[in-house]
Amino acid sequence: MNNLNNQFKNGILPKELCYNLEISCIDFNKLQYNSRYQSYDFYAKKFPKGWGDEPLFTDLIGTIANTARINNFTPLQELNNMSKNNIEHNGSVTSQ
Repeated sequence: MNNLNNQFKNGILPKELCYNLEISCIDFNKLQYNSRYQSYDFYAKKFPKGWGDEPLFTDLIGTIANTARINNFTPLQELNNMSKNNIEHNGSVTSQ
């Protein structure tokens, strides 16, 4: 607090109070959030390593990724669907 007061006395606006700072670094992963979770690679990584050698694996993962892209699925929607399916099949929510 003393440091802030000293900066004020010297006519300096502390960086903690400067809300118009330019962002020096843009995190492009945050900008591409939904497209990352709708990509082929995202869904392919959900399967064990040996499955990539299966004949129809590429077509299956491509279909899953395209469906996610068309329906604009997000990770939250995927979790909600899994939870909804769990409730419908079991009749109740189970906690671990």
